[in-house]
Amino acid sequence: MSLKIIDGFDYFVNTTGAALVAEMASLGWSGDLSSAMVVSSTTAFGYGKSLSPHGGSGLFRVERDARGRVPNVWGDTMGTVGMRVFIPSVPGPGWFFGVIDSMTVADTVQWLVQFNYLGDLFLYRGLGNPLITKTPAWVFHPGQWNYFEFQWKPGTMGSMEIRVNNVTVLDLPVVDLTSGTLVPEAGGEWGFDTFFWQFQPAGQRWYMDDFYYLTDEGDNNNTFLGKSRIKAHSVASPGDLTGWTIGGTSPAATNWQSVDTLTTDDSQYNYANTVGARDLYQINPISDALYTFGIEITGFYKASDSGPRGITQTFRTAGAIDVEGTEHILTDSYHVFHDLWELNPDTGVFFTGTEINALQIGPKVSS
Repeated sequence: MSLKIIDGFDYFVNTTGAALVAEMASLGWSGDLSSAMVVSSTTAFGYGKSLSPHGGSGLFRVERDARGRVPNVWGDTMGTVGMRVFIPSVPGPGWFFGVIDSMTVADTVQWLVQFNYLGDLFLYRGLGNPLITKTPAWVFHPGQWNYFEFQWKPGTMGSMEIRVNNVTVLDLPVVDLTSGTLVPEAGGEWGFDTFFWQFQPAGQRWYMDDFYYLTDEGDNNNTFLGKSRIKAHSVASPGDLTGWTIGGTSPAATNWQSVDTLTTDDSQYNYANTVGARDLYQINPISDALYTFGIEITGFYKASDSGPRGITQTFRTAGAIDVEGTEHILTDSYHVFHDLWELNPDTGVFFTGTEINALQIGPKVSS
């Protein structure tokens, strides 16, 4: 499977402060998480939420394995990242995106793109030095939402193509994107560990939404996706199965209502001890897409008894095909798990919006 990470930030509960920082860390985002960040209702389409870092110079990132997947680009493998970004149209040093390779003597920024308020992009090797090249001015429009995509192959004989709103604005078939002395892992492979975003100075409020990351290793979703949207569905009604029991200090009336919450406390939850026990819930039918690139189920779980316990996240299609994700081993603290699928097992091709709306999702005790 090529698609590795998707995030529209719509499922965040906290919107500001230390609570947001802690929640982001639990969801696989890390780094210098500024307490001045906000999860905002400012979006390109008036739906969901976006993430807005703020508060002066700082850095936040998603790291390898932090979300249960491995967003590495190895050797000749190509990586592609897309994101919708609102850049303010005010003077300043701009906003930065790049990747960090920890397989060097010290964590080293491999390449960096600077977004300038005059609508141009600067590509650097390392942390801002040297400048490799820049685009003409006004390849994007500050003060508006733009969709940026970066496709690159790492290494001294790497490559880089940048697209803005589906238009190629920079294309380097051969370019050195290596900084520092690489230390290969076992097998001679090397790549990168971390995406990062850096923002400065204070007073520049920018927003990010609809983020994806993929590689070219699979048969589907292995190159630019183009301008994309990521939409979050909540659970909305009972499904076919109620194998888990309602629990919590303020228990809900039904199983589906127990999980219709984004909080990670013990006020409302479902629980089960028997291997094979499974719940299913209907989802909010809000997808209007002709087709989609993938679906992801996200849930918070913990174990409440001794010994190793595992769960799988599952879904049932309109054609009554049952699908399970990877088994996740639980701890005694809540942890978020993400499972991603690209194709509809009913049809063998991408899901349509109608097919997504008909899905039932839920957990199963696997061990």
